[in-house]
Amino acid sequence: MAKKVSKKGKGAYATYAGENRAMVNKVRRVTRHLKNHPNDTQTTVAGLNPTAKKAPRTKGNFPDQKTYWYDGAGHKILMPTFAPTFKAVK
Repeated sequence: MAKKVSKKGKGAYATYAGENRAMVNKVRRVTRHLKNHPNDTQTTVAGLNPTAKKAPRTKGNFPDQKTYWYDGAGHKILMPTFAPTFKAVK
């Protein structure tokens, strides 16, 4: 079995973020694309203002999986959640 310790969290990402490598790489890709496609006006406009990707604000913020029932005829019906629904009382 492998016994090698992972390098994750040991400064590699800190260096990547500190040197702003994502932006540098994106500018390189856009420059290379524009060199090959000089008439691409859409990329020219987007390439002037490149934006970096951001990490999600919360981890695991994914919608719940929907569960379906199938009746005898093969129709797909959304299974009820049986969770209480709160309505605003006026």
